[in-house]
Amino acid sequence: MNDSEALDHQLDRIRKMNTRELKDLWQELYFKPAPAMHPNLLMMRLAWRVQEIFHGGLSKRANDALATLRRRIKNGRITRKRQEELPIGTRLTRDYHGERHNVLVVKNGFEYRGEIYTNLSRIAKVITGTHWNGPAFFGLRKENND
Repeated sequence: MNDSEALDHQLDRIRKMNTRELKDLWQELYFKPAPAMHPNLLMMRLAWRVQEIFHGGLSKRANDALATLRRRIKNGRITRKRQEELPIGTRLTRDYHGERHNVLVVKNGFEYRGEIYTNLSRIAKVITGTHWNGPAFFGLRKENND
């Protein structure tokens, strides 16, 4: 059996394990007791770990970037997804005063009721009649109340 076949065999074995076996394998691979989580999540995390061991894991640069993101999330500093990062075709929905408003991310901005807008704040103003931070209005950003 070559290395690739051995990996496939290990992944198949994980898929067939019961909860106790998954927890035992977790202890073996992570050197600590398994966290309380659904067996399907344990299975996915273990499959990831086996592949990580086989393929060598993430680069130092990727691990550093993830560590930075974890710190920012923990400290509440991840507050919004930038508008230009939203994939074309993403649909944003907001219920406001009993009416549902849908916005579609398109190539040149945002489509709302057949018109193209360059930013979400303009759409929020059309909907509410007052100035809003568009990403906050559509739930992409937490507003600071400090």
